[in-house]
Amino acid sequence: MKEIIEQRGTLPHSGCLVIGDKGKLFAGDDYGARFQVLMNDEKEYVNSDKHPACIAVPQSIPRTNERDTDLAMKKEWFAMIKGGPAAYSNFDVAAYLTEIILLGCIALRTGVGHKLDWDGPNMRATNAPEAAHFVRRQYRKGWEI
Repeated sequence: MKEIIEQRGTLPHSGCLVIGDKGKLFAGDDYGARFQVLMNDEKEYVNSDKHPACIAVPQSIPRTNERDTDLAMKKEWFAMIKGGPAAYSNFDVAAYLTEIILLGCIALRTGVGHKLDWDGPNMRATNAPEAAHFVRRQYRKGWEI
């Protein structure tokens, strides 16, 4: 976070910082339309459209040229409903995005400064059993789903 502030100035009001084994990804808006990447061996964040790690990833969903990301999302959604191509934020993408966002909430509840190792396919924190009750609810007998 410190290096983002040093490079970009003050932090935006919303956004996301994802820290992985190979580096960091910082999106300073609500929709992740624009983001920067910092691989572990690099000194500065680079915009995704110029970073070699991002350029090498093939684009599988067409993007809009709409600058207003909120309006773009709505246009894509309605076009999809009318039989057009899949929206950029279709359920295949949005489900993972929602998991990441909710995982941030779980990380905050399990303790600031505590690394949370997440096993996505099994929906559990491998190093924080106390996080389990934020992931799955224990239903009372007779109220199970």
